[in-house]
Amino acid sequence: MSTGDPKKLAALLKKLRAAHAPKAKDASFDPLAALTPADVFEPRAHEIPGMGLAVQQLVYSLLLWEASSTQARGALKRVRESLVDLNELRVCAIDDLSHILGDRYPLGRERAMRIRCVFSELVAQFHGPTIDPVLAMSKRDAKLFLEGLHGMPPFVVQRIALLVMNTHAMPVDERLLQLLVAAKVLQPATDCHHAASWLEHNVPADDGPLTAMLLQAWSDDEGQPPARPEPSELVSELSSHASPSKRLSRPKATKSETTKPKKKSPKSASS
Repeated sequence: MSTGDPKKLAALLKKLRAAHAPKAKDASFDPLAALTPADVFEPRAHEIPGMGLAVQQLVYSLLLWEASSTQARGALKRVRESLVDLNELRVCAIDDLSHILGDRYPLGRERAMRIRCVFSELVAQFHGPTIDPVLAMSKRDAKLFLEGLHGMPPFVVQRIALLVMNTHAMPVDERLLQLLVAAKVLQPATDCHHAASWLEHNVPADDGPLTAMLLQAWSDDEGQPPARPEPSELVSELSSHASPSKRLSRPKATKSETTKPKKKSPKSASS
């Protein structure tokens, strides 16, 4: 069974283009700039130390996952006002970070754990809260590295690939997926991974940024956060990785490693 309907996607994008991108035919229109709002990424006099454009996109994308652009802008503003530097993202208590994001922020506690896990691993790998060494890798290796970070949502990886690595990618979270299924663009059983892959194959690379901008605007207007409680198993798993000391601790020796070898008896030694 096909994942989606290309004709319905084309009709949807035509409708969204008329509603959200009236200047799309203007040669000066830049959909990448629309995905990187000036009020979020413009230079600031009191910017967090070390918060360059690439890692700033990472933080913003972690906040945008399963939320609206308005919510993410507000949360990023509160993060800037509350933290001294990005190292605090890996050591800030989960409850404190969740409170900074907002007590009613979508998936607040899970999001705080994911942010802490991601930055704990970045600091462990690169001795600082940065993704600049990742950008020096090949695009394939960079994407694989980001996908391997514990707690990293695929939506964020796709968004970094599109906006920072300039590769063809379609960020899809459950919020957008629900809209695509309701519009009968995608089959009901489709998950976010297959939805992103299908969109990548059905949207030309040159149209990728504009399509991502249109879908994000649609999600902002009509999307809803996932109607699910925070999964206890995932929260427990993230909690076990949220502490740098736990993440970097030496594994305990196995029983076979701690058991002393038995001495050979004189009889067996002489045989």
